[in-house]
Amino acid sequence: MDRFEFVVESTVCRADLYLPVGGGSPHPVTVVGPGFGGTKEVLYPPYCRDLADHGIAVVAIDYPGFGDSDGTPRQHIDPPHQARALSAAIDAVANDPRFAADRIGVWGSSLGGGHALVMAARHPRVAAACALVPFIRYRPSWPPRLDLGAEIVRDLIARMLGRPARHVPVAGPSGSLAAMATDGALEWMTDMASPATTFVNSVTSASLVNMLRWSTAADAARVRVPLRVVLATDDSITPAAMVRRALRRVDGVDYVEFPNSHFEVFTDHADEVRHLLVSWFVRTLLDPPSTRSRNPS
Repeated sequence: MDRFEFVVESTVCRADLYLPVGGGSPHPVTVVGPGFGGTKEVLYPPYCRDLADHGIAVVAIDYPGFGDSDGTPRQHIDPPHQARALSAAIDAVANDPRFAADRIGVWGSSLGGGHALVMAARHPRVAAACALVPFIRYRPSWPPRLDLGAEIVRDLIARMLGRPARHVPVAGPSGSLAAMATDGALEWMTDMASPATTFVNSVTSASLVNMLRWSTAADAARVRVPLRVVLATDDSITPAAMVRRALRRVDGVDYVEFPNSHFEVFTDHADEVRHLLVSWFVRTLLDPPSTRSRNPS
C-alpha cells in the first residue's frame, strides 16, 4: 500500500493507494470516501485489497479535517465540502499517468455511498459507481431525538459566546447522546475501527445541522453511469425504500437487497457484499471502453 496526496481548496488531503501487483499501467481505478465520521481504515481495507487483487487500483481518501488529511476544524462534517474533496481526488487520479482516465469508478458506504451517487451524477470522469446503503437525506426518528435537538442548541449558544465547539460521539449505545445510536452502531464501529489508528469517535455537534441540510436525492436522480446499489431491508439509517425512490428515474440500476439493518449488511454478509462490489467494477471497468455499456442490465 502506498500514499496518495491531493489538494482541495488549499487543504492537503491524503489517501491510501492500493495498486495491482503485476500488469502494466494505466490501471482502472476506483476512488472511495468514508462514511459518517469515518476514516479510510474503517471497513474499507479488505474491499480495497480485493479490488487490487483483481487488477483495479483504489484510492481511499480521508476527508479534510479527518484522519491523515490536513484541515480544520477537526472532526467536522461538511457534506458539500466532502463531496468537493472526492471530486478533487477524482481529478488528481485522472491526471496521474498510472491510471486510466476513462476507467474511473467511485464507491462508498452510508454517507460515502451518498457521495458516490453525487460524483456519479456530477463528475464527467466517473465511468461506473457502486453505492452501499447510501445516504439520501436525514430521516427524522420517531419519537424525535430531543436530546440531539438540545445538544444543537447548546452548541450554538457556546459558539456564540466564543467557547469551543461542542462534540458528540459518532456512535453510542442505544438511547445515548450520539449521532448514531441504533442498528448496533456502537458495536459495529468498535469492531470496524479497531485497526484505524486515526479514527476518533467524535464529530462536532454542528455536523448534525449540516446533515439535516444535506440531500443527495437530486443528484441521485441524474446518475447515468452503470450503478450497483446494495440495500438493507431493515435499515433505519438509510432506508431502502428512500434510496429506491431517489433512483426511480434512473435506468438499469442493479439492486441487491439483504434482509438486515444498516450495519448488519457488513457483518452478516461481509464476503457477499465485497464480492458484489469487486465483481461490479471488474465488469464495468476492466473491459475495454468500447465494449462497456453505460447502463448494463
